[in-house]
Amino acid sequence: MNEFSELDFINKMYEEDIDFDRHFDETLVNKMNWFVSVSGGLDSTALAIICSRDKKWKYIFADTGDEFPQVHEHLDKMESVLAINIIRVKNEQTLGEYELEKKFFPSPRARFCTRMFKIEPIERYLEQFKPFKLAIGIRADEDRKSNIADYAIYPLMEHGIGKCDVVTLCQEKGLIPQYPWYMSRGGCYSCFFKSKNELLGLAKYEPELFDKLIERENAVQDKRKKHYAMFEHLHRRPLGTVKKIAEEQEQIEMFEEGGRYAAECGVFCRK
Repeated sequence: MNEFSELDFINKMYEEDIDFDRHFDETLVNKMNWFVSVSGGLDSTALAIICSRDKKWKYIFADTGDEFPQVHEHLDKMESVLAINIIRVKNEQTLGEYELEKKFFPSPRARFCTRMFKIEPIERYLEQFKPFKLAIGIRADEDRKSNIADYAIYPLMEHGIGKCDVVTLCQEKGLIPQYPWYMSRGGCYSCFFKSKNELLGLAKYEPELFDKLIERENAVQDKRKKHYAMFEHLHRRPLGTVKKIAEEQEQIEMFEEGGRYAAECGVFCRK
């Protein structure tokens, strides 16, 4: 798509009658409510740019309570640039409140955070709009299954839109997400997929956010004197120790080999 501008690309889609709802008969299309899942990441931003040309689309974001402040700033900018309104939903509790009540952290083996604090709040809100379809920003060049739910559709994947395309779309609108430079992606600052280097960066450059994580980790400990780590890959090293290391280091070598996210936490997060 590099030879096309963002507007040329979108116009080409519409001139060729390439529409995201072409698989549905006209009667169903007219009755259907169409939503775009927005996370504040690059892919969902590009999807929103494309869909903003058609007024039938509505936009929805699920707030866990742990997003970086830059995520909300980006959502505000999207609303202004694209002249759209992003519906913001959340669980009755924030992720942090739930962890403190249950004394339990999400982890690679217990990934309840995406389901409870992203997917379920969106599903509860959309129930009132049946029938509905939710467009999700999975690119054509991603190795990811597209079987989240019957209501989900994947326009970027279906129309062959890849990483270079979404970057071009976002650049031309001035909507490249701006997240902390020491993070490989945005999303939740408490995400268990964050590398050791990213946690050191968070401790050094966002001490107030990191202190919140330390408080949560300390509050969840039990009487067994066996440290329960918020981040398993720290091998039971308390976050307070990580903070001391960050304070003592004069320079942090960011994003060395193996320092980036080892996995993705889900299509509703940071996409």
